[in-house]
Parts: sequence; C-alpha cells; structure tokens
Amino acid sequence: MPTMKRPPTKNEIRINSLERQIDCLRADLEAERQHSRRLAEQLQAMFNGLSAPRAGQRLSGVMDGYLIWVMDKILQACNALDASFPMPGGPLVTFDRIRSHAKCHGIPKADFDGAVMAFAHTSSAVALHQHSYPHSLSAAEQQVFVADGSGSFYVGLATK
Repeated sequence: MPTMKRPPTKNEIRINSLERQIDCLRADLEAERQHSRRLAEQLQAMFNGLSAPRAGQRLSGVMDGYLIWVMDKILQACNALDASFPMPGGPLVTFDRIRSHAKCHGIPKADFDGAVMAFAHTSSAVALHQHSYPHSLSAAEQQVFVADGSGSFYVGLATK
C-alpha cells in the first residue's frame, strides 16, 4: 500500500525558502568575488614591475606609477564609502565624496583627475558619469568634478 506524504510544515517551508535565498546570496557573492578578482588582476597588471611610485615617474605603459598609486587610493575610498561598489553594476560614487575621503586627502586635483581619466581609458572596470550641463555651474562648483581637458566634466564613477 502506497504511503501518503504529509504536507510540509510552516517551519519546513521557511527553511526551504531560506535555503533558496542562501543559494542566491552565494551566487551573488561568487559573482562579486570574480569581479573583485578581475579588478585586482587589472590593478596588479598595472603595478607589475613598478617600484615605489613618485610624481612624474614615466613608464613605457599607459599610466605612470604615481597615477596608478593615486587610482588605487581612489578605488580604496570608493570601497570604503560603499561596500557594494566593487560589484558589477555597482553604485555611482560621486567625486565630491571620494575627494573628501581620508584616503584621498592631499592628492592634487590634476593628479586625481589624471588618474581617473587614464584608468577609465585603460580599464573596462569602471564607467564615468558625465555631467549633463557643467557650464551652468560656477568655476568653483566645477572643481569638484573630474575634467577631461576637452570641456567634459564627470560627477562620479561606477563599476561596469
């Protein structure tokens, strides 16, 4: 005689639901780990063969050692400001928040802007967000943004 299966209890249903949620979170965490690994590999590739960075140090590569060091500080500030920053499609972190973070204190605007622009052009890991009408702002207000030297201003960056 076939045995009848009893319906699941509320606790069993809750446990199954939590197990599915945990599986989804594990998948999200693994995707974040892979993205972080790729970003770390990109940074490491830029750092390979570099000695201690110093301003004006020119290498045969696209970015000099000092700008790589500056960009590393900027990315550390982004991670500190928003823990979800390194995830693919991470949140926009504005340059005013990044510049005011302790990791970026003392970095001259030209170096900060140069590092961001060089990294954005050499890496597919970040996307810059352009201000739609920066010329409506005063010169002092524009100083918060990253300028590309061609009249465009960027308000922040996010991971792709």
